[in-house]
Amino acid sequence: MSYNSNRLAGLHIYSILLEHTGDKEHRLTHKQIAYYLKRDYGIELERKAISIYLKELEACEELNVETTPKGSCAYGKLDDSELRVLIDSVLSSKFIDKKRSHELIQKLCSLSHERFKPKSIYSIDSTVKSENKSLLSNVDLIVEAIDKGKKIKFIYNNYEADKKLHPISDTPFVVIPYQLFMSDGKYYLFGLVETEKNYFKFELDKITACNIIEKSAEAQINYTDIYAFVEPKELVNIKMKVEAYAINDVITYFGKDISIAPSDDNSLEVRFEADLNEVCHWALRHGDIAEIIFPNEARQKISKIISRMNTAYIKNEKQVIIPNGTTEISKWNDLNDGFDIDYLFIPKSVVKINLRAFYGKNSIAKIEVDKDNPIFHSCNNCIIETKTNILVLGGENSIIPEYVTKIGKSAFNGRGALKSIEIPDGVLEIGYKAFCETGLKEIKIPKSVKVIDSFAFALCDIKNIPSLDEQLEIKGQGIFADINEAKRIRKNK
Repeated sequence: MSYNSNRLAGLHIYSILLEHTGDKEHRLTHKQIAYYLKRDYGIELERKAISIYLKELEACEELNVETTPKGSCAYGKLDDSELRVLIDSVLSSKFIDKKRSHELIQKLCSLSHERFKPKSIYSIDSTVKSENKSLLSNVDLIVEAIDKGKKIKFIYNNYEADKKLHPISDTPFVVIPYQLFMSDGKYYLFGLVETEKNYFKFELDKITACNIIEKSAEAQINYTDIYAFVEPKELVNIKMKVEAYAINDVITYFGKDISIAPSDDNSLEVRFEADLNEVCHWALRHGDIAEIIFPNEARQKISKIISRMNTAYIKNEKQVIIPNGTTEISKWNDLNDGFDIDYLFIPKSVVKINLRAFYGKNSIAKIEVDKDNPIFHSCNNCIIETKTNILVLGGENSIIPEYVTKIGKSAFNGRGALKSIEIPDGVLEIGYKAFCETGLKEIKIPKSVKVIDSFAFALCDIKNIPSLDEQLEIKGQGIFADINEAKRIRKNK
């Protein structure tokens, strides 16, 4: 490109500085500026002329040009970190389609220097982007209508099963637009719908065929109503019990304007003011670490949601999830004799499981203990006391781990669905009623067993009584619940 005069040389020097410097850390010498002027614009200038142009540019404070003996630089009004924030905002905006996102990002990148190439520009995920290509042009129309006091007419749509937008009405909406606003990551229009004589908010990416129509009639804007749509909050006083380690999650979401006090079981009691719906949604996501104590309205709301989820996800499964905070399980009130359990979960708070806690449950298919429980752990569908390696509770699918030293009292009592079990060599004792009233038809007792307590295999249908080691200590009566038991034991010996 050639010029008959150098009147535009100052502008070209400014463009060169923006492109090749961009900040105070990177500067160009007069020689480098002269090189780029000749290469890109076909202009040849001496060092003295370049100095004059640089002084003129530096005198204009709005241009942010700086000249020192080390060289000259120009930096825009936005630094790299600010541009990255804007670019990430475009990327995360679901209401801007993929093509327009690329275009906006390229324009933002052009505001910086040649070294500015954020990796994030390659991470656009089209699956979460709007397909409404008219959104930005609609924004221009709506802003113009608001400025000029005019009405707009548009089609409003919703997604259906074909994953496409479909009009919710055959009749276009005629709206007096008042304000555009962002809420929960969505872009909304707030306006008065004439036919309804009421205020509504519309998602911008679901608006199509938008047009400005005649000047609107004078309408009194109720800014209280606008605020209600922008900030739809129902603030209530919240009292919540959370695990101590989870306080970070509470502060991150609800802020620091909360009171914190110690509670029992290494937990904390927190009090704050928040929107009822937001608290309920948060509590549902963090149900394993938090419990809302007050208000009762929130507890009831969460209870109903959990009940619906339980019906939808569990269906015919019978799950027993002991609430965290329970320290002792005696006779579990929610369990009626005879009903099977598909899944049993013991929380970390339980430190005692009583002898007949799950007596009469014909089947316990799967058993799990919270990994943070200090007393018990689960292995192979068995609950085992960690310190002693005593098997406390089992089901029909249990496989007794080799490290178990004792089958505890009533561990399998009443488990009619248990048809077979292998007692590993290493078990020293079989406790009182350990396998009483199970479906066992045969049993092998390893030589490692030295003690069998009363009624250990009572009321089972075991046909062949196994030979028992001479050193075996038999406590009490009725190991196999047979009148002639003592005679058979002596005979087998």
